[in-house]
Amino acid sequence: MEKKLWMVYDSEEGLIGIYEDLDVATKEYENRKVDQEFTVADGVGFEGDERVVLAAIKRDYRVIDTEEPVVEEDELGNEYESGGTYAAFKEFVNE
Repeated sequence: MEKKLWMVYDSEEGLIGIYEDLDVATKEYENRKVDQEFTVADGVGFEGDERVVLAAIKRDYRVIDTEEPVVEEDELGNEYESGGTYAAFKEFVNE
């Protein structure tokens, strides 16, 4: 089982962040709630879909560094490491 991840979403800003620490995620969530309330109370109006979400992430599909060096060929056909590394996608499951 992977480390638990938390996501904060705000209908105004979109995805705010992904966090490993629930306390940090909760603090950001609470701050965004205040921002949403202020925006509506400030007379800006509302659409009816204003919301802030703190959610546990069950699945996370993301790119990782394989740490496998990228090998290229020069004009003479000699192989050399370019200094970069390959990337791959991996799914992390937190259920």
